[in-house]
Parts: sequence; structure tokens; C-alpha cells
Amino acid sequence: MSVYRFWRGVCWLITKPLFRLSSSGTEHIPESGPVVLVPNHVSFLDPPFAGICCPRQVRFMARSTLAHSRLLGWWMRRVGVVLVDRNAPARATFGESIKILAAGEVMAVFPEGTRSRDGRLQEFKKGLLKLLDKTGAIAVPTGIIGAF
Repeated sequence: MSVYRFWRGVCWLITKPLFRLSSSGTEHIPESGPVVLVPNHVSFLDPPFAGICCPRQVRFMARSTLAHSRLLGWWMRRVGVVLVDRNAPARATFGESIKILAAGEVMAVFPEGTRSRDGRLQEFKKGLLKLLDKTGAIAVPTGIIGAF
């Protein structure tokens, strides 16, 4: 069993009853090939919620400062999180994302680049469109409701 599948199961056991998590529309996620989930971002719970509800393994992008905690950083790398340094050129992260999608995997990209402070959708960063254009990945809009 992969580390990702183990932690997905743990998160599911905790969040499903605690938050009454439900999902719909997962049939729109292709069973294979490159996919970019495009969820709104209002809470720290968004990544586990999106990962639990997606039938395929999801690689997430996250700001690198979250990995400053040794334990959290170790865990994030083990489950395949792509760390983004907001103060450095995005070339390395962009290249890693292209490789992930070229391998036919699923990535979740929070297009706002950060959590919303008021729950409303913010302007999207330009990187998402460049990534989709470069890889030909299928974009799947993903709405997370009730996590704010």
C-alpha cells in the first residue's frame, strides 16, 4: 500500500463522519491521463477534502513555507506534494508539474494561489492556463462548499 493511499484512508476515516463529507460529479474525472483539478481555496481542509473525493491519487501544490515544520515537510514529500517557493522563479515547480502531468497523473492546483479571506473566489494566477496549454491536461473545475 502506498503512503498516499494510507493517509487518504486515515483522512477519510476522520473527515467523513466529522464533517459529513459528500461529493458529486466525480464521474467527470477521467480514469486515466493527465488531469488538473481546479478547486477553490477557503480552508486548510481543502486539500484533504479534494484528495478524499477524487477517485485517483492527487498531487497537490503547496507553498514551501508549510514544509518548514520537519514533520509536516516530511509528510508532504512522502505523499507527493509539490512545494512552491513564492519568492523564487516558478520554472522548477512548473517543470516538475509538467513531468507529473506527462506521466498521466492528477494534480490539484488552487488557481487563486492562496486561501480566500472572505470565502469569495479570487482572481486566478496565470500559471494554471500556461500549465494546461503546455500539457494538454484536462481541467476539472472543483467546488468545495462548506469549508470556509
